[in-house]
Amino acid sequence: MDDLNEIKIYQTFHKAYDRNPKSSWIQPIGVNGYTEEGFISDASGDNISQLNPCYCELTAQYWVWKNVNVEYVGFYHYRRYLNYIFDSTWKDAFAFSTPKTPSILEYLTSEAQATSLKHILSIFDVVIPAKYASPLSIAEHYKSHHKAEHWNYFVDLLKKRYPKEKKYVDVFEITNLNTVYNMFVMRRPLFNAYCEELFPLLDEIYHHFGLNYDSYNNRYIGFLSERFLNFWIYKNNLNYFETPMLMLD
Repeated sequence: MDDLNEIKIYQTFHKAYDRNPKSSWIQPIGVNGYTEEGFISDASGDNISQLNPCYCELTAQYWVWKNVNVEYVGFYHYRRYLNYIFDSTWKDAFAFSTPKTPSILEYLTSEAQATSLKHILSIFDVVIPAKYASPLSIAEHYKSHHKAEHWNYFVDLLKKRYPKEKKYVDVFEITNLNTVYNMFVMRRPLFNAYCEELFPLLDEIYHHFGLNYDSYNNRYIGFLSERFLNFWIYKNNLNYFETPMLMLD
């Protein structure tokens, strides 16, 4: 993987925020109607942009799945980045907040980061943010912060859709380590396989519940997809690499 053009990180924006426009491997994508010069819009091509209030950054993932082809694909948020370089700049396992400075932006978007990421991807199937340890199990944490009926319907669907792998649903009850933010990097064939399972599942949940809540709870599809990634990695026996997530304040 010598060519940096083989990898592309799609960074979702719903409003203006500082970024490094010179980065060759990070492509900004506007969601829910937001756009700037140099941005891709999730409302172009084959898209589900209108579902953004519920599907959150997944409208960008759907757009990438349907409209572009690159060997390695990943996703950031407008102020959340992954760090692939183990050096004196950052060695903590997880960061909820770090100062937004030009030097940090340059550090997180440098070609050295992309080169290190490609090395990691030559060893592991999937790169994800360091898992978040909640005070409760994944299942109980979700139900205590969101709508329990969404969770119960989600779990029932997993058991029906994956009868041979339903034992991995139990992981939600026995660990508090969550995959978070719908951020990851993986090979394109894996990404295709992930989307082919993710979106039909989420569409069934959305068609059952619809948009009947406040703006926060209407985001339940985005919340559930974070947990699905955990299940999907385990059921497919994928080797995954956890790396620090840095959120700019």
